[in-house]
Amino acid sequence: MNVLDIADGIDGYITACNGSFSNFQARKAYKYELSNISKKAEQSLSAAVQSIPLLKGCEMVILDSSADAGFPHTRAPKHVCLPASMCSEEPASERFKETLLHEAIHIHQRRNRGMWQVFLKRSKWTPVLEGTIPEQYFDSIRLNPDTIGTPFYAFNGQHVPLPLFPPSGGTLKNTEVKWFDIKAGTLFHEPPKEFVKLYGKVHQPEHPYEIYAEIFSEAGYNTEDKLLEALTAV
Repeated sequence: MNVLDIADGIDGYITACNGSFSNFQARKAYKYELSNISKKAEQSLSAAVQSIPLLKGCEMVILDSSADAGFPHTRAPKHVCLPASMCSEEPASERFKETLLHEAIHIHQRRNRGMWQVFLKRSKWTPVLEGTIPEQYFDSIRLNPDTIGTPFYAFNGQHVPLPLFPPSGGTLKNTEVKWFDIKAGTLFHEPPKEFVKLYGKVHQPEHPYEIYAEIFSEAGYNTEDKLLEALTAV
């Protein structure tokens, strides 16, 4: 068994994708398999990883450049998956380091689920059971390896962001986040006003894990202490 098989035995991500028609179709043009980079690129990546204390204990996994449409992501229990095309032989850019930090925060979320749930509850997010989401939307939801453990959260106990493929089918790059209102039983195209007031325009509003990985990586919280301070400040 390779590292991806071991990861899938824990998080079930690829198994879930293969069991969903929309997710399978969206990924069938991509190769989700291990790849290699040059020795020089390995050295550049290693230097970047060592500059981010929060990555200590994480394992870097190089995937085919097309894997998951080239999006970096994490897999259980502590793997940061990077497309080969992202790994340059040149010294790492600040943007690349921020991407690595973003993924390190996702690993922290995996390792400290209880701590994050407490933080998210104080931040107006509560986990929602799958049965809360109408069955008609289920197969249209794009699965995310970083959030698959607890895929649904409600903001203010009412509004659940859902990353949906278009009705005609789609790719991993053309999903749209819509908001399911639990109380009204209706799907809305726009986020609730209080969400916009609190978060402004975030790039990935589909899940609080993504929202805070974006916020905290942009803020440069690259150590356990900095992240702990942020998680206990609310």
